[in-house]
This record gives sequence, C-alpha cells and structure tokens, in this order.
Amino acid sequence: MNGDPVDRPDHYTIGGIETVDFIVAKELNYLLGNVVKYVSRAPYKGRMLEDLKKAARYLKIQIFLLELEEKEKEAAIAARESVSIDKQMNSFNGDNNAI
Repeated sequence: MNGDPVDRPDHYTIGGIETVDFIVAKELNYLLGNVVKYVSRAPYKGRMLEDLKKAARYLKIQIFLLELEEKEKEAAIAARESVSIDKQMNSFNGDNNAI
C-alpha cells in the first residue's frame, strides 16, 4: 500500500472505501464521524487501545449530549403541562381571566 499520507492514508482506505467517504455518505456528525474514524483505523496503526479509547470518548460525549437534549425536552414538556394545570386551577377557582 502506497497511499498519500495526507489525502489517502493507507489505514483509512482498507476495505475498499475511505473512512471519510463512509462518514459523509451516512451524514454522521463530527462526534460520530470520529468514532467511525478511530474504530476503523484502530487495528492498522499499531495503537489499537489508544484509538479505541479515543472512539469511546467521542461516543460518550455524543451519548451525554443526547441524554441532555432528552432531559431538556422533558423539562420543556413539564413546564408546558404545568402552565396548563395552572390555568385549570385558576378556572376551577372561578378566575374567568385564566382561559
């Protein structure tokens, strides 16, 4: 293998597809793209454990952000529901301006 170390590194093209082509085709974001990059090259660079730890770090960040986003959505739903409950309570108490 004699790939260009900048444009087509050998460890990125093993398997017939360059890693970046796969990442673009799957429309992966930066974090997931790095997971794919580090996992796909891990066996070929002589630093498998290091590359897998890097991949795990990016995956943990992605998971954290998704969990945070989910919690924010749940909080927004709860806030909307509390407004509805407040309006219902005001209406029940005879506050005609609540509706």
